[in-house]
Amino acid sequence: MAFIGRCGVSSLAALGACTSVFHLSFNCFRGTTAATTTLIARTYDPKLPPSPAAYEQHLSRRKIVKVSLAASTIFGLIITTLMTTLAPSVLSLMGLPPTSKTKRIAIKYLRIRATAAVAVVGASVLDGVYRGMESSLLLAWAYSTRKAALLGSAAAAAHQIGLTSWLLFALVSEGPSIASQVIAAKEDTAKPGLLTDLTKYTLKLAAAVGAGSAAALWALSPLILRLSCDPVVRDLVRSIMGPICAIQPLIAATLMLEGLA
Repeated sequence: MAFIGRCGVSSLAALGACTSVFHLSFNCFRGTTAATTTLIARTYDPKLPPSPAAYEQHLSRRKIVKVSLAASTIFGLIITTLMTTLAPSVLSLMGLPPTSKTKRIAIKYLRIRATAAVAVVGASVLDGVYRGMESSLLLAWAYSTRKAALLGSAAAAAHQIGLTSWLLFALVSEGPSIASQVIAAKEDTAKPGLLTDLTKYTLKLAAAVGAGSAAALWALSPLILRLSCDPVVRDLVRSIMGPICAIQPLIAATLMLEGLA
């Protein structure tokens, strides 16, 4: 993103619109990650010695992975086809003017990036496999990108920098979220008090991680401002850094509780 920021405001704004489209498209199938994590966790016991039972678990995991990868391939091809053929219309919905330089750049980038859809959705499935083996708000997101694009290239560029910074620190909470999901899948959550204790511990950890992320993000804000060489974009990014830092504890709690859900 730092390199694209040097290419100009239009390029950075185009990246922002396309990134929102990518996340909205790919994360529509994020449920495959959670589903695969839970299914694999229920059929994986690292303490089980070699035995017929262990082999049965191995066969079950292979079947889960095969079915999940087949489904991810189909989903990825659908995304590639739709994003390639409907790129101009999709970017118009994101608020990019039909004749703007930003939209011309975005269409080319969107169509090139669309070819990676199969790999991205497949990686989400494999992520679920590794999570299960104990190894690590979409519509509102897209709407905010559209509103930023309507405000102009500088606002869209600032939105992209802010969104990337927010996401980088928010996903620090993914690790504990994965751990809680695996624990909930393996343990008997019907046991009295277990789910309550797990939820309380998760919330305490979320508060600590969220506060740490907010402090780190605020400390690094001078470096984040340097991702763009445009003074207008820098001023806009500076104006949104406070709210971005303030919501980190809420984001941490949301992601961690999502794992328990």
